[in-house]
Amino acid sequence: MSLIFNLQRALPSSTDWTWIHKHCRKTGWHPWKRRPVKAARQDQKREELDDIPEAPYSKNSNPSSGEPAFERFSPGSGSFSFGFGNNEDSNLHPSSAAVSKALELYFHYCHRQPIWCFDYEDLEEKGSLSDELIYSVLALTARFSREPGQSQRYGNTARTLIMLRVANGTVDLETIESLCLLSYSSFIDGDVHLGRFHLGLAFQLCRSAMMDVESGYPLESPLTERKKRLFWSLQSLEQTYGQQNGFLSLPAENLRPFCAPNGGDRGSSKEFEPKPPQLPRDDIGCSSPNDIGIWSLAVHFGWVWSRVRTYVSHCAQNRLKEPWRHDSMYTMILSDLTEVENKLSQCHRYDSVKFYERKADELRMNRGYWTPWLKAQFTYHCILTVLNHPFLYIVASQSNPNLSIPNAFWRRSSELVVLHATWLVRMIDMVSERKMRLIDPFFGHAAAIAATVHLYYCCAADPRLKQKSKIDFDKCRTFLKSFVPFSAACKALC
Repeated sequence: MSLIFNLQRALPSSTDWTWIHKHCRKTGWHPWKRRPVKAARQDQKREELDDIPEAPYSKNSNPSSGEPAFERFSPGSGSFSFGFGNNEDSNLHPSSAAVSKALELYFHYCHRQPIWCFDYEDLEEKGSLSDELIYSVLALTARFSREPGQSQRYGNTARTLIMLRVANGTVDLETIESLCLLSYSSFIDGDVHLGRFHLGLAFQLCRSAMMDVESGYPLESPLTERKKRLFWSLQSLEQTYGQQNGFLSLPAENLRPFCAPNGGDRGSSKEFEPKPPQLPRDDIGCSSPNDIGIWSLAVHFGWVWSRVRTYVSHCAQNRLKEPWRHDSMYTMILSDLTEVENKLSQCHRYDSVKFYERKADELRMNRGYWTPWLKAQFTYHCILTVLNHPFLYIVASQSNPNLSIPNAFWRRSSELVVLHATWLVRMIDMVSERKMRLIDPFFGHAAAIAATVHLYYCCAADPRLKQKSKIDFDKCRTFLKSFVPFSAACKALC
């Protein structure tokens, strides 16, 4: 599907504007009317979320044993609908109960996983939400209900309301938050072009509101923290799904002074240049006020991952410098990764948190910490797996003869790729054993990357490595398939 087609679908035509205003008059619905939000405290509504299954990734789950089978989580089999009645009646609007359920699903499956726009407290203090934000939440969470097919309709409605605000100059913070949610929803659906359209528009509106510079965040503003969360949520999506090439793309080097300040002067960064906003306040799981929150650390690792994506792009374009050179991109990325790893406080490290000892109920009740923690772990191992991936250098050696000469680097590289691809499988095993449902398609992508490494070593001469690789390959495939019911993006990788 071409980009032009997606933009035509995303932007209403001139005749659409007439229809929109007629529709508003007909239904008595003002596009900027704000809807009240009931207090949604976690302890008051947690029993409702308990009915939503945390499906395991095992093929052999027994529904009658109290371990919900994977199929019970499939679209169309959810425990409730959003209560719109006839799905073909486009004049119906979400009820308060439907909005409450959608928000519960958002906070359970999407909040800080990876996007972090608003908290419970933000909704309670404001007391109302704009219609575009409500429909964006519905578009993102409909895939977890009995009405997954309604996601596109909600998304179209939200996008129409957003474009009305842009056209009338009434854009506010919730408008950009809506674009963030729609962008993530599109990436889950595998619609990269539409997702990047939403993401690009959100970035442009951020720039217009001076949300991309530190000076645009006055300390006395009650929205300062919420704006920071939104800005870095957009950055998180850009790092994983954004366009890598092109004159209008944001170079990853721009964030080097922020993410890896000790990594050396490799760009044009100067003291007088504008600085990005500070990271949002995040003390979950921290042992001291100086510790960086786990969600923010996941963003830092995501920055290194964006550099890896550029590295792969260079390889595809035959621009790869020998990785053992001191000035190669391979060496610089390893340096950046070490700089970011050094920011990881002891309280967040693998041996300290002891994820392998945690119970499923504990992880379920604290997804806001454990999902970003898993994202950081998967990203770290995924970075080192891709940097040393044998397929990468097999292709590159066809245009660079120096890459086909055996040396100590290749021996060390092969050891690293097996080590970290095995670590990815180990993380998958721990997640599967605890029946923890992950939604971010990045996890599926990481499993697909590990699977290609194990597929390569299925042909190894060592019988033990060969057998182990076959087992790990099957685990990666099973894990990846668990994303298929709600993510077309992961379905395309199967």
